[in-house]
Amino acid sequence: MELNNKLERIRARRTLMYQANSHQCICETLRMVYDDVHDLKDKEKVERIRENLVDAVIMAKKMAERLDYYYKTYADKTGHGGKKLVGLQNTNQKLKIRRARRL
Repeated sequence: MELNNKLERIRARRTLMYQANSHQCICETLRMVYDDVHDLKDKEKVERIRENLVDAVIMAKKMAERLDYYYKTYADKTGHGGKKLVGLQNTNQKLKIRRARRL
């Protein structure tokens, strides 16, 4: 179980660091927060914030999986199905900057 948890945290951190979405979903919003704290001087505080962001990404992914399950199992069509998400500009530029980072 410990290994699975560690791998899940590594994947979540890589999602924060290296990916980009063209719409402002929860994961992209968390990436934007990661971007904002990435170059702060207080490295101890930055690392605490990063770990909290990793926790949030893991929770967001689990919630998305649960909502997908409800949609498929019960034909639950509540909500807007992502149609009201705000489109973002400069996604390719963000992706390039993020992919240049190293763990």
